[in-house]
Amino acid sequence: MDKKLLAQKFSTLRGDAFSPAREEIEELLLNHLTQLSEKGEYSLDPLVSILSELTDFKFIVDKQFNLPDSIKLVSSSEDDIITVIASLSEFHVGVDITCELPNVMETGEVKLDPRHIAFYAQWEKLNHVYDSSKLDKLSESEKTVYYIGMLEAQVMNGGIGQYLANTEGEYVDATIECLQSIGAEKTCQILNDAVALKQPSQSFDDVWDEYADQLDQLDQTFMESEEDLAALTADKFL
Repeated sequence: MDKKLLAQKFSTLRGDAFSPAREEIEELLLNHLTQLSEKGEYSLDPLVSILSELTDFKFIVDKQFNLPDSIKLVSSSEDDIITVIASLSEFHVGVDITCELPNVMETGEVKLDPRHIAFYAQWEKLNHVYDSSKLDKLSESEKTVYYIGMLEAQVMNGGIGQYLANTEGEYVDATIECLQSIGAEKTCQILNDAVALKQPSQSFDDVWDEYADQLDQLDQTFMESEEDLAALTADKFL
């Protein structure tokens, strides 16, 4: 991989969260992971090494991120936070890049949206809950953070197909109710459209395999949606 080119692309992304460089970087990294996969190599260590060598960005591994076969790297500066989430396994290769620009408050001090801070702090406390009996004991606000956090994390990592396959659709009904409760109608429709692809005889793994093009389009619609799920949840519950 051309690390100089990669660094240039990241430099273009820095300061412009909507730069086309984001998709270009994703394509570069995805091609790299695909080449590893084709060789039967499923370690993400080479990717970590590449990003760690981009000294201007100081990427570090988020050790609290615990999705299987995946890794999260973060580069923070006073002006932005660039996040790279990559997944690599025998069955899936994925890369997602986000660039979040801190908001300048009236004081002139650079801060992240406090609603995001509240939501993701709560999500970090809840994302290890898998037992249904423990889920049942959560409050309404905690359940909303959990279901929406799970949806967002999975979709940002590998798309709606991954979300449905990894959760086996177990959380769909509860998640749709939560989306409706915070007024996220666009995301609710996207999720409903994805679920509607499933035929009675199919599993969600089958849906991910057989309707890849339709799911990719729904992923794109999700990414282009102006609904800020974290902020909407925080506005209502946190």
